Amino acid sequence: MDVTPPTVVWTRDAAEPEKRDVWRAMKRGFRGHCPRCGNGKLFRKFLKCDGHCPVCDLDFSPHRADDLPAYLVIVIVGHIVVPTALWIETNYSPPVWLQLAIYLPFTLFA
Repeated sequence: MDVTPPTVVWTRDAAEPEKRDVWRAMKRGFRGHCPRCGNGKLFRKFLKCDGHCPVCDLDFSPHRADDLPAYLVIVIVGHIVVPTALWIETNYSPPVWLQLAIYLPFTLFA
């Protein structure tokens, strides 16, 4: 008679949550490092989160960013470029070709 052991199903509620200092994890995340170990990279490309930490193998997939990083970049760059362009236009009125030669590369770089 073959008796198979019962299957253990692990759920999120069954696992003990990892104790982590929230402020230290946030500082590491703002620097682009793994919140757990602080050594691995959080992003694999500009604004693209990696699947897991290459050092401690922490899974980043539950932390979805969706469109927020791109939205924040657009808002921050827009708050720098638009007032600067308006200020230069109202005070100096440079030709359009010069404005495009300045604003487009600056916006792409920023």
